[in-house]
Amino acid sequence: MPSSSKIQFPIKFPALFLFTVCLLLLSSCKKENTSISGTYKGFFNDSGTQYEIELLITDDGKMEWIPLRQIPGYSSSTFQYSFIDNLQVTITDNSLCAFSGIWVYSIDNRVLKLMAAKDACAARIALLTGEWTRK
Repeated sequence: MPSSSKIQFPIKFPALFLFTVCLLLLSSCKKENTSISGTYKGFFNDSGTQYEIELLITDDGKMEWIPLRQIPGYSSSTFQYSFIDNLQVTITDNSLCAFSGIWVYSIDNRVLKLMAAKDACAARIALLTGEWTRK
């Protein structure tokens, strides 16, 4: 029987403990939402004709979809958005649909990509889906 009363841990214990502490610290840090505000350019296709669109997004949760020339049957539309997390936003409008939709977004350099994750509003999907390049 050993005379030492010290408890000896395998060398793996300190590394495992350090790894666990690092994971806890990283998971407790809250990431801020990426700002998507800015002026973007995109395109809308209607009956084989392509129209240039400006999408204005403000930090206060407002989006404006603005055709740069007349599109028969379409006019400017205003939307409200709010972040769900770093990947999704809720988008609402009162003119096209009375309910909200959940959208996935990503930003890579100057390009904002929007895609409906769960939205039953066909008009909103037609207007917002796609790539938008920051001006």
